[in-house]
Amino acid sequence: MDRERIPVCLVVGFLGSGKTTFLKQIIRKYAGKRLAFIINEWSSLDVDGAMIHREHDKVVCLAGGSVFCKCLSGQFIQTLKDLPRALHIPSCEGVVVEASGIADPGVAGKMLRESGLDALYYLSDIVAVVDPGNIAVLLEKLPNIKAQLTAADKIILNKVDVYSGEEVSTAERTVRSLNEHAALCRAVQCDADISLFGKKSQDGFSGNYALCADPNFCSVCAEVKDSIDLDRLQNALNAYQEVLFRGKGFVRGPDGPVYLDWTPSTVSRFDLPDYEGKLGFVLIGAGDKLAVLRTIAARIESGAFGVPQDS
Repeated sequence: MDRERIPVCLVVGFLGSGKTTFLKQIIRKYAGKRLAFIINEWSSLDVDGAMIHREHDKVVCLAGGSVFCKCLSGQFIQTLKDLPRALHIPSCEGVVVEASGIADPGVAGKMLRESGLDALYYLSDIVAVVDPGNIAVLLEKLPNIKAQLTAADKIILNKVDVYSGEEVSTAERTVRSLNEHAALCRAVQCDADISLFGKKSQDGFSGNYALCADPNFCSVCAEVKDSIDLDRLQNALNAYQEVLFRGKGFVRGPDGPVYLDWTPSTVSRFDLPDYEGKLGFVLIGAGDKLAVLRTIAARIESGAFGVPQDS
C-alpha cells in the first residue's frame, strides 16, 4: 500500500535550531526527486518559505500559527489534499513539512487518520533538529520540545562547531535519555548523512494540538522602510538574548535587501540583490515579554538602527 501513498517527512525543532538549513540540504541531496515542501511559519510574515522558494519551486507556506493547532489544522489538511494538483506534481514522490518550532509532532499521525489523508500519505520520517546550547533550558520550560525528541526517529545535533566538545556531549546525553532508539548524528549546517522517504515512521505515540495563542511565545513583526545598519541591529538583539528566541526577516541594508537570521548562538546574513518581496523583521520571544518585543520593533520602525548619514 505504501508504494501508492506519498511519504511525508516531518522536520521539527525549536526556533533557530536549523530546520530551514536542513531543508536546503534535502533539496540538494534529493535534486532528482519530485518533492513538495510545506513551510509552517508561526509568525505572520513568510520568511523561511520565501528562502526555500529561492531554491525550489514546489513550496507552500502556511503562516500565522502551528499546522498542529486548531487554527491552522484545517488549512493544513486542505493543503495536503490539494498539494499534488496545486503544485503541478502529478507523481509527487515525497512531501517535506517544516513544522513551526512549537509543534508537537505526536499529532501528525492522528491528523492524517482523522482526516482520511492516511489513504494518500504516510509518515515516513520525523526528524528533530537540536541546538546543543539551549536544549537543557528548553526541556525545562517547553513541554513540546520533549515531545519532539520523543517522537523523532532521526535526530540531528546541529551547530556542533559552535560549542565545546563537552557541551555537545552533554546535549547528546540529554537527548539520548529521552530517546534511545532514534538515529542520532552530529552536524554542521545540518549536513547530515541520513536517508529519508523510506519505511513508515514509528507509531504508537500521540500528542496534543497546540494552542492558537501559546502563552510560552509571543511574536511581533516590525515594518522596515529605511536602510538599517546591520551591526547596530545585531548588537541590540544580542543585548536582549535573555528574552528573544529568534529574529529573522528581510531588511534593507546600505547596498540593498539583506536576509538576516539571528539566534542567541548564531547569526546568518547575506545580500539578496534580486529580492523584491515584502520587507519586515520578525521578533519571537518569551510569552510574557511582548512589551519588550514591541519596544524593539518600535525602535526598528523609527529608524533607531538607521545607516549613519556619513556612511
